[in-house]
Amino acid sequence: MKTRVIKNYIFLMKNSIIAHSRCKKTPMTLYYGMKKNTSGNLTDMLAACGFEWGRSKLQNCYFSGGMDSTCPLLPRNVLAWAVAENLVQHPPMVHQRLVLTVPADTVCELKLDGILFRLHPGEMLLMHPYQVHAYGDRFCRLIWISFLLSESEVRLLLPLKNRKLPCETEDRNDIRDILAAFQRLNGVSPSAGIAALVRLLDRRLHAEKELPTPAAGSTLARICSYWHEHREHPVTLKETAAAFGLAESTLRRMFHRQFGPMTPREFLWRIRLCKAQELLGDTEQTVAAVARECGFPNPFSFSRAFKRKFGVSPLVWRKKHIRR
Repeated sequence: MKTRVIKNYIFLMKNSIIAHSRCKKTPMTLYYGMKKNTSGNLTDMLAACGFEWGRSKLQNCYFSGGMDSTCPLLPRNVLAWAVAENLVQHPPMVHQRLVLTVPADTVCELKLDGILFRLHPGEMLLMHPYQVHAYGDRFCRLIWISFLLSESEVRLLLPLKNRKLPCETEDRNDIRDILAAFQRLNGVSPSAGIAALVRLLDRRLHAEKELPTPAAGSTLARICSYWHEHREHPVTLKETAAAFGLAESTLRRMFHRQFGPMTPREFLWRIRLCKAQELLGDTEQTVAAVARECGFPNPFSFSRAFKRKFGVSPLVWRKKHIRR
């Protein structure tokens, strides 16, 4: 019986090798956006993009320390379309999908959960599931990209909620690919369109990790430095305004002009949470010690704030991102 099994295995292997040798060799193609590169073999393509042979990039071993994404999700049922119309005829709406709203070349007014956003070209807004939204009374040329995610995946995008996002050149290129994929234009496949959407979300999430920087030497810059220095203390807005000879309302207006919907309190919390990320990744301090150093009254309030901001608990984040 054993001999028969071995003979059958050898027979299958020989036939597999013969079949493989008879296969037609097809030139490899490399897709990027809507362009196709057919300039030769893989070695030539890698050389063209500056790839270096060798193992110099590996630090620890071949099976750990690889690349990770801040956006570990896969959008489903992606729809993408553009409209040019007066949107006042649309009544307030609510649905379970995420919708990325991008003005093409006109200003768009959008009320989202009672907050009024005025979107200009070069900006965009990501509506989350079950947010009540309505558009203002004006003619708009808009791009809508609508998609579904699971509840746990939606939580990963909480840092982008109720916030105007920049729409930069790379974002516009990805939006173009998403629209082209949905309309089957220029040979852009649906998988390429979904990949473009993931790239866009990943880029915006990565940018949200970095705090906006006010102009050097400005009052806001000095206030931000003050908060960095006192992040372990529960500094209030009233105390901050008094330290700089300002009224609290003036401080709020300054932040609104510089950072849009981000409030001074949000900025202060982000300073503390970003410092917490550094400590979790670079040190072996306990979660309780990190919470104290970053100005949180106890580990429970810290864990809640961290999970609300980054979608996972401090311990889970540390396991994924600790720097060995």
